[in-house]
Amino acid sequence: MFRNKKVSFTLSIILKTLIIIFCLTGVIAGAFSDTFMSQKQFLYFTIQSNVCIAAICFVFLIFEVIKIKKPEFNIPNYMYIVKYIFTVAITLTFIVFSIILTPTMIVKGQGWYLGTIENVCLHNLVPILAILDYCFFDFKFKTKKSTFVYGLAMPLYYLAFVTSFILAGADFGDGAKAPYFFLDFKTNTWFRIVNGQLGTFYWIIIIAIFVLAISMLLLWIKSLINKKVGNDTYIG
Repeated sequence: MFRNKKVSFTLSIILKTLIIIFCLTGVIAGAFSDTFMSQKQFLYFTIQSNVCIAAICFVFLIFEVIKIKKPEFNIPNYMYIVKYIFTVAITLTFIVFSIILTPTMIVKGQGWYLGTIENVCLHNLVPILAILDYCFFDFKFKTKKSTFVYGLAMPLYYLAFVTSFILAGADFGDGAKAPYFFLDFKTNTWFRIVNGQLGTFYWIIIIAIFVLAISMLLLWIKSLINKKVGNDTYIG
């Protein structure tokens, strides 16, 4: 992205390293805290999306090291697709928690959670840094008109994951029947709308629209940045 290759390389390394550090800090802090995710945190989309983006950043750090020794090395485009999928997922974590879950937690008297290390790292720092890393450094990512659909990959996986666990009678911590209230189809049912409460199906549609909007927005921002520096990433 930056015209000075050394500056670009350094900033890329710093961002990816910080993402990994903040992810580990948040996960570890959550494991020793008394929060809604602490007991079975790896069943939650927040943790899974954070771990995925940290893992792919670690892989890209390895790629950066390889490129130092072999400048001709090119990162496979499918790896950029994987990183894009995880970037959409972590962006979804940021937006859904901010818009949907934060007001609910404040109403329930759980606003104290917003100031915890776990929340700051996993719901704010990691997503923001991941978005910056994608927008400013994945400039060799080749896209198509249909690329935005890939953004649905992780949310669809998680929907199948949670549905299977709920049907199996799994506990998501503190007796919770579902990791998030909008996925609790046993309580809300799939299609019911009662007293302003939406059935799970309608939440899925709303979130799917959010995901596609996020996917297209990230690609659009990436396109604007690439055009500004003279990089063409669209392949038809």
